[in-house]
Amino acid sequence: MKIKIYLFFIFILSLTSANFFILKNPNLMNSKIENSLCQISQEHIFGCDSLGRDLFLRSLIGLFNTFLIGSLSLTLAMIVGLLFGFALAIFKNRILNSIFELLNNIPPLIIISLLMLYFRMLELSTGLQMLGFIIALALTHFFIIAKSVESKIKEEVIKDYFLAARAMGLTEFQVYKNHVFPNIVKSFLVISVTQLTTFFLFESTLSFLGVGLQPPLITVGLILQDGWRHFSDYPHLLLGPVFLFSLMLLLVRRIGF
Repeated sequence: MKIKIYLFFIFILSLTSANFFILKNPNLMNSKIENSLCQISQEHIFGCDSLGRDLFLRSLIGLFNTFLIGSLSLTLAMIVGLLFGFALAIFKNRILNSIFELLNNIPPLIIISLLMLYFRMLELSTGLQMLGFIIALALTHFFIIAKSVESKIKEEVIKDYFLAARAMGLTEFQVYKNHVFPNIVKSFLVISVTQLTTFFLFESTLSFLGVGLQPPLITVGLILQDGWRHFSDYPHLLLGPVFLFSLMLLLVRRIGF
């Protein structure tokens, strides 16, 4: 397990360092129309896109942005899911459960698509659109985490230690803080990590379909969208970015399981 974690952090550190180097040297990303849709070579190992920009460098930036968006969305979903899960388990309110079930049955794809279209109508800056996308992604995917937290808490409160702690005079808050939460935190983290790939795939799918983030942002989905347009004649424009994206998903899944 430790080796997997080390490999993952080496991958992320390498990705972050590469992005820092690329952003510090903006000339590396300049458009060169004469190189438009160029083939794989020693200078351009993934070839060039339709505007003559090096595809490998763009893939690294897109991978980093997708990882950043997915990680921030997951972090927000974990916070909301943890709070909501505790609320569902402690208060046992039928109205709260009904609201939760209603929200849980609305397809996330529809909600996020409508929100992103609304953001475009408002002509928000790319930074605000990215922030809105992160929030929308988190608020449409925290349900699984919340339900898992609720289930784990219900398992803990029927155990002997919970009843004994209450009998000793500890308040319910003290029991949850000092005993229940430490006992569920490991399962909570494992469940959350296994959801990380879902956030990556959702971002890339929505951007690929044209209803997610838009240029000039660079994400995996936008790179795959551009590569798909030229796939029949230049398949390498799609295969290279897909390889890097698949590698990242594999590393995350290996850590989660």
